[in-house]
Amino acid sequence: MKRIPKKKKISSAVRKYLYFFRPVNLFLLFSDLVTILNTLISGYNNQSILPTDLACLPNFSRIFLQNLNISKELVFYQFPQTIYDVTYNYENYACSPIDQKLPDIPTFNFNCKSISGTTIKISHIMKQRVFNLKYSYVYFENDVIATHNISMSTFTATSLNFADFSNFQNFVISSIQNFSTIKSNSLHIEHDTGILYPFYIPLNNSTQLLSMAALFEKPISLINLSTYGFKQLHLLHVGNEFNLNGEIPIIPPLSCDFLIFYGNFNVFPNFSIITGSFSSYQSNFSIALPPYSGKGAMVSLINNNLFGTIDESWCNVNLVIYNNKLTGKIPSCFTCYFSVASFFNYFSGNQFTNYNQSIGCSEFAPRFQLLDISTKTFRVTGINIGFNSRYWLLNSVDFPYSTNVISMGYEYVVMYLFAIIPNPKYFNVTFVHPAPSRTIYFPLGDQFPNPTGIKITSNQLIITGELFSSYMGYSNQSVQFEETSTNCTIKDGNFFNITCEFVPSSISTLTYPTIIKIKNDNLIRRVIVNPLIGQLNQIPCPNNCDDISNSICDLSQGICVKSCKNDCGIFGECNDQTGECDCDSNHQGPNCSIPFMQCPTGSNSLICSSADYNMCNNQTGICTCSQNQQGQDCSLPFKQCPVGSDSLICSGGNNNCNNQTGVCTCSSSQQGQDCSLPFKQCPVGLDSLICSGGNNNCNNQTGICYCDSKFTNIDCSKPNQYISSVSPSNTNGGEASFFGWFGDIHSNPSLLIGNQQCQPITYNSSIEIRCIAPPGNGVYDITFNQNDIMYKLRNGYSYLEIFKNCPNNCTNSNQGNCNTSNGECNCINNYYSFDCSLKRNNNTGGNNGGNPSIDPSTGGTNITDNQVNFQIYFKNLFEIDFNGNIVNQYSLQSNWTLNKTKDSQENNIYKLTQIIQQSCEIITLIEEVSTSKQYSFAGSTFTLDAGSIKLTISISNYIYKSSLNTLQLQLISSVDNENEGSDCNIKQVSTNETNTSSFKYIKISKDNRVLQGRFINQILSDGRPTYLSIDVNNNGNSVIATLNLPHFVNQSIIDPDFSVLLETDFKSECDNKNSRKWLIPVAVAVPIVGLCSIGVILDGIETLPEQVSKPSTSGQSIIESVFLSIHNAIVDNLLLSHCITGWPPN
Repeated sequence: MKRIPKKKKISSAVRKYLYFFRPVNLFLLFSDLVTILNTLISGYNNQSILPTDLACLPNFSRIFLQNLNISKELVFYQFPQTIYDVTYNYENYACSPIDQKLPDIPTFNFNCKSISGTTIKISHIMKQRVFNLKYSYVYFENDVIATHNISMSTFTATSLNFADFSNFQNFVISSIQNFSTIKSNSLHIEHDTGILYPFYIPLNNSTQLLSMAALFEKPISLINLSTYGFKQLHLLHVGNEFNLNGEIPIIPPLSCDFLIFYGNFNVFPNFSIITGSFSSYQSNFSIALPPYSGKGAMVSLINNNLFGTIDESWCNVNLVIYNNKLTGKIPSCFTCYFSVASFFNYFSGNQFTNYNQSIGCSEFAPRFQLLDISTKTFRVTGINIGFNSRYWLLNSVDFPYSTNVISMGYEYVVMYLFAIIPNPKYFNVTFVHPAPSRTIYFPLGDQFPNPTGIKITSNQLIITGELFSSYMGYSNQSVQFEETSTNCTIKDGNFFNITCEFVPSSISTLTYPTIIKIKNDNLIRRVIVNPLIGQLNQIPCPNNCDDISNSICDLSQGICVKSCKNDCGIFGECNDQTGECDCDSNHQGPNCSIPFMQCPTGSNSLICSSADYNMCNNQTGICTCSQNQQGQDCSLPFKQCPVGSDSLICSGGNNNCNNQTGVCTCSSSQQGQDCSLPFKQCPVGLDSLICSGGNNNCNNQTGICYCDSKFTNIDCSKPNQYISSVSPSNTNGGEASFFGWFGDIHSNPSLLIGNQQCQPITYNSSIEIRCIAPPGNGVYDITFNQNDIMYKLRNGYSYLEIFKNCPNNCTNSNQGNCNTSNGECNCINNYYSFDCSLKRNNNTGGNNGGNPSIDPSTGGTNITDNQVNFQIYFKNLFEIDFNGNIVNQYSLQSNWTLNKTKDSQENNIYKLTQIIQQSCEIITLIEEVSTSKQYSFAGSTFTLDAGSIKLTISISNYIYKSSLNTLQLQLISSVDNENEGSDCNIKQVSTNETNTSSFKYIKISKDNRVLQGRFINQILSDGRPTYLSIDVNNNGNSVIATLNLPHFVNQSIIDPDFSVLLETDFKSECDNKNSRKWLIPVAVAVPIVGLCSIGVILDGIETLPEQVSKPSTSGQSIIESVFLSIHNAIVDNLLLSHCITGWPPN
């Protein structure tokens, strides 16, 4: 610093740090450049400035040198501290060309006239974020490799050529998200107007002023900024895309100065959400100017295309609307101030009919009301009072100290904090505009008019004094001769004088003393005068008699006279002692003009039966009873009857209300507390009971009976029959029993088996009928008619075979023998399967080789032997109506509860439970069969091999929509390849269905594996065995078995079993490693009381992989897996039937 004083002068303000810091004002040219000003100011000198001259200033961060001889060493010097910005302004001094790399300074301003014609290499300035070159014309050479991006944000120079700028980076729009990190109370952003940007704002509430100049993209929804703290929001060049269906797409902050320029809008702004000032310059708006509905201070709509007229509602805002297409008259709230040239110009550029600066203001009526005398605060209201409180001068000299706009153009609160009001009763205000200016006096609060002199002429009163007018029409002023009630019509007046006229004959009888009454609204002054023509009454009374109660001033003598405040009229007399009127017995009130009538007395000797005298209107003599009383004397109780939905008591009509009890008496066609409900009698049955009694219900609003499920007809008298189970005859015919519900009324009964009559019909009870079936065989529909009601059970009758056939006749006599009593094969010579068609392979050790598992997402069962996976699962339970339509559907693939136990032989038994319809319980018992044994179910006896799985499934308490309805259950089966490494066993999927008189067998084969199922064709329905029909549908990709379940009341039970087997030619190892995969869904229909067995048998295998011969090591037994799988698959879907009471066992 030793050389600096010799070279230039430094301001005395400069000490250790030479900078000027403004932390709250930021200027952004782009959002990636933030400049904080720290300025080092230098003066004039001819000596060269070297880096060493600045060595004594280690803390500055910005250099500004102007009109100095700046050395080349300083220009290219890399300072040890961080420098953000330098400006080297040589002005008249010479400079050296930029022929080497500039120091790493983000902003570099180089203003010099002497390097024109030189070449600047881009590599010398590429480290700068901002580079500005002024006053010289230079060439630029881009010597930076094309793959190197140059991130310069601002480049300004006067160039003699176009260099290659391909590696200069564009603005990174994705960096806009960083904008929210800026914390400043004032932000100015300017973008290139040739690019569309998404609209963005800071996320902090510290910003008070936000100004943005950018073309914005079309928003997808309304942008709500109402919670932000902006005081000013200026969007200066938004472009044609920034709108939402033609509307301004922004809700600005409350009380914000909101500007939006150069837009494209065809929907007028919604001023109910724009609460501050609003300005939109050149934004199209080619629409009619609508009425104004906002509360802002100013609306500016310059250079738009608005047409139409200006509605009076715009007087509520300061309107700037020049250069539009408006016509008609400008409201007087604006024209009154056309004497102000700038205000007059607000309306230029239109086609108004009264756009005339000298139009004047014929209607101007301001009103000042005192709010606080200590701060000289007033409320200003009135007609055409304008938009600028600076035109209101208190005492003709004082401007308002502050102004609060309550309603622009109509109401303000102004404070003249430092003004002095000399008079304790009134003040004056000079209104500079409207022209010409005028001075008006106003009272300080409510002040009684104060006459000091009254002169009576032949037809006039001339009154002098103060506090008469300047209410400017806001109060009703009147003058009256009190004795004759003669009004004196005011012809002229101001704050200090009144002149009024009267008819001379109206006061000809008046004598002294005469009372003159002057009234401003409710403020009344009464004085006594001498009524002689030409008499001047002007002798003042002490303090206008205001300090003497009930006294008035006699201006003819200057004394205070005791008087009643009011004229007592003809029904009363003035009491000189009290100054009040004494009224007669029939009148009351301060001037005895109000009639008086006593109200009636109740039985308790109280007026209106109450100690509350306010209940009596003593002007009419009528009691106003409390809400709980009624009657002339309020002695009767009152209770409000209910009001109907039509807002009428007891719903109107012929209904009656007893308002002493509050109870409605309804007409014969209505009912309910408020008689709003209709009443219709339901039909009476043969037993003389409504809806035939029992569990049937009557809806007495509709007159319709709602019958129990066992009955039908309009009066519920007919039984709604159904058949739940059948005990059929054998093929020779004979007695057959049908169980269900048949009621006690049997008109024209008939029963068909197929198309043959079963007769005669006998009724053992309401739940059983019998008849003699004709000979036959096979399965038939049952059709039962009685009481003109038909019930049909599809495939419900199956003739009993005398001798029962076995499946495939047990293949041959060397493989099995047929048991004709039950239709079951007894296999011999190591053969097995339901038809003895497969031979056991002892090398398997009896293990089925399977790997059963359960899919918890579907409740399905997977049985896998390393290569083939069999899948079994139930899909849906349907309720079917008489016409075969689905009326209810339940998915059966989730929501099971599991409980595991063991029987006496240590076999695992699994119990799964599910609830549907709130009370319908579905239970599945799954038993592992560890040793071969016989079972009995529904009258049939059968054998289960070791390794089989036995299921017992019950459905209890299913609620049907109709007693004519039945249930259907769908079962899906599929098979696919599990292991693609061996395909020598690959065979196409095949299915085989075998039927006998007792069982239905289904066999599904894939790659020498067999899924075998056995189903008993019986179901226990409400405790009785009956036939179960099954429909099987194979459409190529799936087989769906549909089980048709008879109608039941309590419970339905089925009892199937399952196993998986290996065919004789199965090979455990293969040479060919190719593989394929099939997925064939196979649906197996399971009768509700059916039995199905599926076993797993390994046969004809010389060598079995280790994993096949070993038990599962997963911690879950094969039977457990199969159980859970089959349980979820089958039990899930056997929600079909209701089960026998008392089953299952605990």
